[in-house]
Amino acid sequence: MNNDDEMQPEYDFSKGVRGKHYRAYQRGYTVMIHKTDGTTEERDYTLPAGAVILRS
Repeated sequence: MNNDDEMQPEYDFSKGVRGKHYRAYQRGYTVMIHKTDGTTEERDYTLPAGAVILRS
């Protein structure tokens, strides 16, 4: 395992757009979970202040 603070070559953020989903995540989002027993569960999420999300 490499413990240095350098970005590893397999992480490529060159096509990333800073803040692309910022407003949507600030408002929160809902996740629909479809279970194998045929029921559906809805969960609402909002991020805590200072949270950081990295998406590919």
